[in-house]
Amino acid sequence: MDDYEGQVFWLSLRVHEFLPQNPARYWPDFLPLAIGIRGRDIEGAQPHREFYIALDYDMTKILPDTGFPKTVGEALNFIHLPSPAVRISPSVICYGLYFSL
Repeated sequence: MDDYEGQVFWLSLRVHEFLPQNPARYWPDFLPLAIGIRGRDIEGAQPHREFYIALDYDMTKILPDTGFPKTVGEALNFIHLPSPAVRISPSVICYGLYFSL
């Protein structure tokens, strides 16, 4: 895996657990927010970082909580599935569907 510039490292936050009870009714518990970071032009003259905010999916909340589907849901949580995203640095760009490894 030498393609460091092709990777985005994501951290998902379960927003539903941080909201007060009344607003939490409106935020689905299977939809966390993810914060991503990516290095660009690492070996070039001007290396920089890119930061992203995206929707993520908690597959353990979507798939059944028994047996094999539970195991599949836990494994899928290690992958950031394609979703809408916004690059917030170095410039703002909105993506209707963003996917990276």
